[in-house]
Amino acid sequence: MHRLLLTLLALLLSLGNAYPADKLANSFAQPGKEYQPWVYWFWNNSNLTKEGITGDLEAMHRVGVGGVLIMEVNQGAPQGPVDFLGDKWRELYTFMLSEAARLGIEVNMNNDAGWNGSGGKWVKPEDSMQVLTFSAVHLDKPQNKAVKLPAPPRKMGYYKDIAVFAFPTPDAAGARKQLTPNNHRRNPKVTPVVAQKDIIDLTGKMAADGTLNWKAPAGKWTILRVGHTTKGQNVHPAPISGVGLQCDVLSVKASEIAFEGQIGRLVAENKANTGPKKTFVATHIDSWEVGSQNWTPLMREEFKKYAGYDIWKFLPIFNGYIVDSQEVTDRFLWDFRRAVAQMCMYNHIETFVKLSHKNGLRFSAEAYDSTPCDFLEYASLTDEPMGEFWVKSNNSWASSEGNRLHDCRGMASAGHTYGKNVIGAEAFTAADQERWLRHPGNIKVLGDLIFSEGVNRFVFHRYSFQPWNNVAPGMMMGPWGLHYERTNTWWEQSKNYHDYLTRCQYMLRQGNYIADIAYIQVENSPQNYNNNYPRGAYQWDQVAAHAVYQMTIKNGRFTMPSGASYAALVLPNSDRITLKLLKKIDELINAGGTVIGYKKPIGTFGLGNYPNGDKEVAALADKIWPSVIVGKTPETVLGEKSIKPTFTADKKVNWIYRTTGDKDIFFIANPASAELLLTADFRTQGGAPELYYPESGKTVAAPIYAGNRITLPLRAQESVFVVFTKNATPRDSIVAVSRTGNPIADLNTTKTSDIQIVKALYHDRDATEAVKKIVASGNTNVPVAEITKAVGDPAFGTVK
Repeated sequence: MHRLLLTLLALLLSLGNAYPADKLANSFAQPGKEYQPWVYWFWNNSNLTKEGITGDLEAMHRVGVGGVLIMEVNQGAPQGPVDFLGDKWRELYTFMLSEAARLGIEVNMNNDAGWNGSGGKWVKPEDSMQVLTFSAVHLDKPQNKAVKLPAPPRKMGYYKDIAVFAFPTPDAAGARKQLTPNNHRRNPKVTPVVAQKDIIDLTGKMAADGTLNWKAPAGKWTILRVGHTTKGQNVHPAPISGVGLQCDVLSVKASEIAFEGQIGRLVAENKANTGPKKTFVATHIDSWEVGSQNWTPLMREEFKKYAGYDIWKFLPIFNGYIVDSQEVTDRFLWDFRRAVAQMCMYNHIETFVKLSHKNGLRFSAEAYDSTPCDFLEYASLTDEPMGEFWVKSNNSWASSEGNRLHDCRGMASAGHTYGKNVIGAEAFTAADQERWLRHPGNIKVLGDLIFSEGVNRFVFHRYSFQPWNNVAPGMMMGPWGLHYERTNTWWEQSKNYHDYLTRCQYMLRQGNYIADIAYIQVENSPQNYNNNYPRGAYQWDQVAAHAVYQMTIKNGRFTMPSGASYAALVLPNSDRITLKLLKKIDELINAGGTVIGYKKPIGTFGLGNYPNGDKEVAALADKIWPSVIVGKTPETVLGEKSIKPTFTADKKVNWIYRTTGDKDIFFIANPASAELLLTADFRTQGGAPELYYPESGKTVAAPIYAGNRITLPLRAQESVFVVFTKNATPRDSIVAVSRTGNPIADLNTTKTSDIQIVKALYHDRDATEAVKKIVASGNTNVPVAEITKAVGDPAFGTVK
C-alpha cells in the first residue's frame, strides 16, 4: 500500500467499486425470514376473534415481523367470551396457525396462561409446588400417655405427613423464625440450637389421626410434626379461565402433567402445522415469578443423590431451629439450595426440553430472575436462551438509559459457551411511563447496544392483540411494554427498521463469537450474575462451574465441546471453592491453561466431607497458587501474552466480533447523536476490509485503511459491519489524505480531522452536498464534479 493524495486517480482506484458479491453479501442484502425480529403477542383476557388474528398477522407480515411468542394474560381488559383452552379457543388457535403458515410467521406458545409459571387447571394440589408445614407440642414433664399432635396448617385441603421428631427443647426457643419456601437461608438472629444426636425419629409411632404413642423422658421436650402441603401458587397473570396451580418444579411426574395439559394437547390437535420448518415451532418459559419450594414427595431420595447424605434430621432447620451449630446449618442450607437448583433444572426444565423435542418443538426460556436454578446452567438446557432489557422511565433514548443489560449478557454468555446460536431478548420492555412516546427512531441506539452484548433476536415487548379492525388505539396490555402493534401511528412505516434488524441479526448469527476471558461465577445457588464486567478491548463471557468441568486445553485455550474457547480463566472473587472445581482448575493449569485469581481459597462449601473438606481445599490451593496469576487484570495478562486486543478505537462506540471460516465480522455502532470520524484497530487475519451497511443492505470496499487500521465516518447513531475476508487479495487503499501538504487523515499517526472530506469518499454518503460545501469554502482544489463522479453520484453514472 502507498500514500495517495486526495486526487481523482485515488478515488477512481479505491472508491466507487462495490465489494464483489459473495454469498455473505448477497444474503446480507436480503436475509431469510428466519432472521426477522419477533414480537410478544399478548392475547388479552379471552378477547379473541378471527378478524383480529388475521389483521394482526397480516400487519406483522407487511412490516417484516417473522415470529410471535403468544401469551394469554389478564391485565385489566374486560373479560372476553373465549375461555382459555376451551373448544372455541382451540378452534381459533388452529385457525391462527393456518394464517401464520400462510404468511410464513413462526409461533412460539408459552406453556401456560399468564407470563410466568408452568401449569394450569389440570395440575392438582398433589402435583403442585410443595412446601413444608409444621405443628409442635412442647412437653414440660414426663408423659406416660399418648399425645395428640395437631395437624399442621394446610392449603386447599391437601396435606401429607413426612416425619415426627422429638428433641430437648432448646433455650431461646422464642427466637425461632420459620424459613420461607422462597428463602432457603437461615435468619441470622435465630439462636435455638438442637444437637442432631439428640433428635429422636418418632415417625413410626404416630397414628394417622395424629396420636403419638411415646413416653417422653424427664425434661422439657419439643415434638415436631412435619408434613407438606401445596404452596397454593397459581400461574399468573392469567384470565379467569386459565388460572390454575403451578406444577411441582422438583418433580418429573408433575412437570410431565403440566406439559401435556396444554402444549401436548395443542400439538396433538395441530400436527400438520407443528414442527421444524413449519409454523408451531417452540414453547417457552418466561419470567420466573412463582418463587421456589422446599419439598417434593421424592425429596429425601433426590437430596441424597445430589448432596450425598440424608436430609432427615435437618428438617427442624426449616422450622427455625439451628441443628448442631450455625456453621453446620448454613452449610446444610448451601447443600439444600444446590440440590433444589439441580432438581429444578433436571427434573423440571430438562423434562420440558425432552417433551418439547419429542413433539417437534424447540424450547426457549428466560433462564434467570427469581428462578431457584443456576442461571447459566439452566440456559445450557435450552435451545434458545433469552434475556430482557427495559427502557428506563424517563424519555431519554440514550444508550445509558437501558437497564437489565446483565440479563442479556448472561444469556448471551450461556449461548456462546454452550453453542446456542440464537440468543433472544425480551426487547424494549417498559412500564406505564412509555405512553406511545417511543418509536424506532428513539429506540435504535439502545437496540444496537444490546446487539453488542451478544443478543441476535429481538422479541419486542409487546404487541397487544387487537380483536377489531376499526378501533384505535385498541386494546392495551395494562401498563406494560412498548406500544408495538398495528394501531400505532407509525406501524406501516416500521418495515425499514425491521429490515435493518433482520440484516443485523443475520450477521450476528454468522460464525462464532470469539472471547478471550471467561469469568467463573461463585458457586452459590441459585447462581446469579455476580458482576457485569467492564467492556474493555477484549471480549468475555461468564461461565458456571458446570461449564468449567467440560473444558479441555487446546492450543493453550480453555475449550468447550461447543468449540467456544478462552485464553484466560478468571477464578471467582471468593475464598471458598468446592474441591471438585479446584481439582479441575489444577488439571487445566497442568495442561497449560492461564488462570487468574483474587483470593486464595481457604475452604469449601456444604457439609460434604466436613470439616476435612476445608483442609483439602486449603492444601490444594497452597499447591496450585504459585501457578495462579494474582494482582493483574485479565487485560494486562492477555497483553503480556502478546494477545492483541480484539478492538480499539479513538471514540466510544458499541461493538462485537464474530468470525466464520473465512471472514472476521465486526459490528460497530455509533451511540452519539452527532456524526464522528472513527479510527479503529481490528484484530484480524483478514485482508482488505469491506463495509456492510445494515440500513440499506449495501456493501462497499473500505477506502481508507492501513493493515488492520481503518478510518471510518459514521453518521449520528449509525451502525456498520466491518468485514475482513481472510486470504483476500490486498488492494491499494487511501492510507492518508492531505490538503496543500497538510494532513487531514493519516492512519499511520491516527491523526484525524475534517470529517466532511473523508465522508465525501464514501459511496452513497450524501457526498455531493458535502463536497459542494467544501469546494464553496475554498478548502480543496479538487473539482466537485470529479469527486462526486468518483463516489457514485447518479448524475454521473456508475463508476467501474
